[in-house]
Amino acid sequence: MEKPSADLVEHADDQQLGHIANQEDHELSKWQSMKKYPWIFTWCVYAVWCVLLVSFENQASGNVTGIPEFRKDFGHFYEGDWVLEAKWQSAFSGGPVASAVVGALCSGQIADTIGRKLTIGISLLITVAAVTLEFVATTNEMFFGGKFLNGFALGALASVPITYVGEVRSPFIIPSYFPTVILMQIPSRSLLLPSAEP
Repeated sequence: MEKPSADLVEHADDQQLGHIANQEDHELSKWQSMKKYPWIFTWCVYAVWCVLLVSFENQASGNVTGIPEFRKDFGHFYEGDWVLEAKWQSAFSGGPVASAVVGALCSGQIADTIGRKLTIGISLLITVAAVTLEFVATTNEMFFGGKFLNGFALGALASVPITYVGEVRSPFIIPSYFPTVILMQIPSRSLLLPSAEP
């Protein structure tokens, strides 16, 4: 009888170790799994928070054109009221959506190359820069540039955290309600925004 090769024995040992580790995770309660894997749990909570903020940003940024002071700063006086030209209203609403689509499509490849966490971090830095540009904007073009740039980051932040949670979350390691909470976050913006309006 032939002796099994070292590679075959090593492969069998790896499979057995994998099954043993998987069995240990199956025996953990939700609380025990959160204590055993605190950083995975923390990143999953953070990912859920990012999706909530993106959902809120998409809704809140569309309402900025209705603020009278904004129309005064970026519009012109017409028949006793400050108005914003239709082309700029369309640009402020449509430009970020278009760039978010591109950001969501491109972020997958970027996240595969440099990692999910780093992609989320870079997207957040881009968002900070873009919101700063929007905040200090003195012209319609400058404000549009900030919104357009922010769209790329928001597209990435709408897709990459969901992917991260799906990859690291095992129903036996991290509670399985994270994907459900993420899916509930997206339509919840319509419930949150009315409470935020003055």
